[in-house]
Amino acid sequence: KDDDKAVINLGNQLSVGYIVELEKFVEAARENLIEIHSVLFQEAVSGRHENELQKMKILELELL
Repeated sequence: KDDDKAVINLGNQLSVGYIVELEKFVEAARENLIEIHSVLFQEAVSGRHENELQKMKILELELL
């Protein structure tokens, strides 16, 4: 019975660690994708809509 509890506790610790690392990865990937999108968007519109891009960044920060 103690072994079962130990295995369950270990599983829970691994799950929590995995979730934390996954959250870090997702956040880093999201930031990278936003940066890539911003660069591509700027190139696509040749700077004509730079103001809209800035608004998007501000809204993004407000949502977080």
